[in-house]
Amino acid sequence: MTIPSYEAFMLPMLKRVSDGVLALKELVQLLSDDLGLSLEEKEMLLSSGKATIAYSRVAWAGTYLVQAGLLSRPRRGHFSITQRGAEVVKNQGAALSKEFLMQFDEFRAFLDRSKVNLEESKLESLELKLHDESLVETARSPIEMIDSAVVEINAALKSEVLTRVRASEPKVFEKLIIELLLAMGYGASGGGTHVGKPNDEGIDGIISEDALGLDQVYLQAKRFQEANNVGIKEVQAFIGALVGRGAQKGVLITTSKFSKQALEFSAKGVQHRLILVDGERLSELMLRYNVGIRVERSIEIKRIDDDFFFELESL
Repeated sequence: MTIPSYEAFMLPMLKRVSDGVLALKELVQLLSDDLGLSLEEKEMLLSSGKATIAYSRVAWAGTYLVQAGLLSRPRRGHFSITQRGAEVVKNQGAALSKEFLMQFDEFRAFLDRSKVNLEESKLESLELKLHDESLVETARSPIEMIDSAVVEINAALKSEVLTRVRASEPKVFEKLIIELLLAMGYGASGGGTHVGKPNDEGIDGIISEDALGLDQVYLQAKRFQEANNVGIKEVQAFIGALVGRGAQKGVLITTSKFSKQALEFSAKGVQHRLILVDGERLSELMLRYNVGIRVERSIEIKRIDDDFFFELESL
């Protein structure tokens, strides 16, 4: 027997979580037994040696189910079933698949964010030649497949880290944005200070760009849920806080989005240097600068060194 694909773990995972919140490690053990894996198969490692194949596939099944809205993550490393997931368990008798999850808008949006865009002309050429999406997939070069996988993994990670930030305490988010600005190179000489507290006058952090604090960037953190956009009133209130401090530079960061009016106002009518960072941009920056993120695995891609052989041939 070979270890089942991550898709084969999806429906059993939903059924197991129907009984209550379960940790990922528990699920790996339970689902490995449910699908009849031998002890040898349970212990088989990825080529990196950092995790078992079963663990990786259960974790990836969980990621897809969360992106499709069938599972949620109530806390770190745990899964619980949603109403949508419960309905799928009740009505879906056959195994689940990535294709099945495509019916959900959230999952399609997730795949759109993680898709590697080929040049339209090349893609059309392949489609005309092969007339089959699965063949188009196999026609890609190994490098293209690696790039596609990295983008998809990062898209899932961005979604997960944003969910984690939204679930954190306000002070955690306030300290996080200070760490992010420092990681980006701001405050290299002066550092940053967390000042967020009740009656903080709308300022959650200050980045001093020089040792004496002569040049400062003022920060505000809006830890909103996805559907709760930051409006023009919040932006105006932050500008008022900057004026009250005699400040010229401000960064307003949210875990949600900014309303159209707020974006237009900040772009046209603001004398201060004001930067608005929404949740999507926040997650991208956290990944780029490894804030709240750590590198799990690095891969070296090697090629022939033509210069080396040319130099030998010319001797």
